[in-house]
Amino acid sequence: MKRIIRLFKDPHKIITGVGLRLKRRKIKHLYAKSRRDNPDIYRDINQVLHKFHSGGGYVRDMQDYKVYQLYELLKDNRPLTTLEIGSGSSTYAFVRYANETHGVKHTIVDESDKWLQNTKSVIERSGVSTDNCRWMKGTKSIKWQEGFAEICLKENFNEAFDLVFIDGPTLKVDGVQNSRHINTDIFKIFNYFPPKIILVDIRMHTVNEIVRKLGQYYSVRESHLFNLSNKQVNGKFNYFTVFQQISTG
Repeated sequence: MKRIIRLFKDPHKIITGVGLRLKRRKIKHLYAKSRRDNPDIYRDINQVLHKFHSGGGYVRDMQDYKVYQLYELLKDNRPLTTLEIGSGSSTYAFVRYANETHGVKHTIVDESDKWLQNTKSVIERSGVSTDNCRWMKGTKSIKWQEGFAEICLKENFNEAFDLVFIDGPTLKVDGVQNSRHINTDIFKIFNYFPPKIILVDIRMHTVNEIVRKLGQYYSVRESHLFNLSNKQVNGKFNYFTVFQQISTG
């Protein structure tokens, strides 16, 4: 009863709660339809996810939907050179796309050689060739700026990429996960050759920094995917933020 009284004292909470329930209902409907319309690829994705989970990979709600949406995004935009910072279940979408699309070259970089090799092994054991991929071990660098950590790889990527996917390096500092840190690799990459598309997996502080520094060059949209568990990032848990280069033509 006390909770109900508090809600009526704050109508905004009622509106927000109703909106969230409606959004969740819509997501579940889209997810069910996607699975129903594409049973074969969902079967393949879930076989891969099962191997990742048994090897210590994260388990998330609707994770197969996330991988499928990434695969569809790649097919819609058709990048030929792709860079993935941080390997894992998302790598399967990139590798599958590379095998199905002539001329695609995919580069995967991870600070953990063990996890990099695990990802490669899981995908190959699922019957998917990794011949179109370059697997690289990276080294994480951490720089503190006014109490805020900037995390990146020490390596420079002085080559052109049509699409860059940011899911690493990990946001751990001294073994502690902290989402307030910013991944800064994309700014080094942009200064060499601006990618047509930047994808960021969650990492809302990194997203905000890209908007601040590169917003004049990219349009930005958030995917409709979000986590339905209790874990929240700034009140929401978006899977992807998509930065699309603004055409100057």
